[in-house]
Amino acid sequence: MAAHPEVETAFEVPAAAALPDLSGLPGVARVDGSTSVRLVATYWDTPALDLTRAGVSLRHRTGGDDAGWHLKLPSRAGGAGRRRTEHRVRAEATTPPAELLALVRARVRDQDVGPVVTLETDRSTARLLGADGGVLAEVADDVVVTHRGGGAADDEARPADDGDVARTWREWEVELVTGDDDLLTAVGEAVVGAGGTPRGASKVQRALGDRVPVAAATTPADGTAAEVLRAYLARHVERLLVADAGVREGDDDAVHDARVATRRVRTALRVLRPVVDSAVSEPVRARLQHAGRVLGAARDAAVERDAFAARLAAEPVELVLGPVARRLADDREAARAAAMADVVTLLDDPAYLAVLGTLDAWTTALPRGPRADEPASTVVPRRVRKAWRRVDVRARALADAGDGQRDDALHDLRRAARRARYASEVAREVVGRPARRSARRARAVQDVLGRQHDGVVRRATLRRVAVQAHLDGENAFTYGRLHAAEQQDAERAEADAAPALRRALARGHRAWMS
Repeated sequence: MAAHPEVETAFEVPAAAALPDLSGLPGVARVDGSTSVRLVATYWDTPALDLTRAGVSLRHRTGGDDAGWHLKLPSRAGGAGRRRTEHRVRAEATTPPAELLALVRARVRDQDVGPVVTLETDRSTARLLGADGGVLAEVADDVVVTHRGGGAADDEARPADDGDVARTWREWEVELVTGDDDLLTAVGEAVVGAGGTPRGASKVQRALGDRVPVAAATTPADGTAAEVLRAYLARHVERLLVADAGVREGDDDAVHDARVATRRVRTALRVLRPVVDSAVSEPVRARLQHAGRVLGAARDAAVERDAFAARLAAEPVELVLGPVARRLADDREAARAAAMADVVTLLDDPAYLAVLGTLDAWTTALPRGPRADEPASTVVPRRVRKAWRRVDVRARALADAGDGQRDDALHDLRRAARRARYASEVAREVVGRPARRSARRARAVQDVLGRQHDGVVRRATLRRVAVQAHLDGENAFTYGRLHAAEQQDAERAEADAAPALRRALARGHRAWMS
């Protein structure tokens, strides 16, 4: 299976429009002549069109030089144009390959997928070349005819009945190859000047039209508590689902994104507990807590591995005695590999997939609790205030903690600050700037105490690995230096936490919670 990033923009154009001269754009040395091809693509989806609704496309295409199965997933990266990651399998199978279905299991879950629409595209492609002859971008002039329902996924695929034709249109599609966002913007401006109208939807979304479920509207600031929670869940459940494919492929950043989304969803359900029927929300929260621990183990091992590598790279060469880098890298990579095995088990666990299905359903309709229909402006600030009171409690516990209890007390305070931060973020739609200010103050405490906690964990790893190195007859000197450096960083972080904590504990920024 091959994968590559895709960055493109599309424009609807009149049937008689002429493609503008693009040879004078910055960086473009010349425009290569057009090549023409007929493409036939059959798109597959669940009965409810879960993939299309999420901007995911799964298709089998004939014609061109990339015939076979394609899966396009939304990218987590920002920038100009629509960004997706395309996975290709050059196979003539009549059903989607298992490796592609695995990447959308979080959305498909236990549902069947089948053909939903077939597109015939007559495409002419021009290539924008740089001074070195390399391809900067491709501009496709497409005439598209859509046919509702599926078709055979082979070279003879053709709709059986012209009466099935749903619609036809013409569009220009600009896809970057080695060019940058500035070129994409410049081409877009030229195309708009020639009569093009930017089109945000993909071909399959346009083809299916009103069959694609419409996402619920953004929550108004004066809505009910249930509306605010539903909108917040919709954003972060989607982030969890977007990260899922990357997690399955072992992407450490995707693991981080999934972990954060899991925490945010769990915190929102806890903070606004009276808004949802607790009989169904508490089991979901428990399952999310387990998922967060599994994802966290993999993420933490990767972060620790990279942190040790960076610290060793900064050490004078003459002070690195023995195979320290290899030992630490092997130890943390082994921990990460074991944790990722647990992550893969989690992602395919029917219970976890069922929770994802439940959460996806809640983004449209929540199981309502006793305070669901009360004004968000009343319910949300009061519930957030309870999360902040936990910060106060943990701060008092820290002040009373003895030397042997201090690290645990700081860790508890960090977790309370994280919960207060996420709770304040839930309130932003209702309260606005004051809630954002409170979230920033909680995050400052969370971040600095995160550095302190990292030092505690890394010192434990260094001591364990150093003992093993010593038993194997190696010099443990460098481990001692690293241990001392981690301790100094943790002590500095604890000192830096004092002003951040004072700002978080100040009552002025919490007035909106009354």
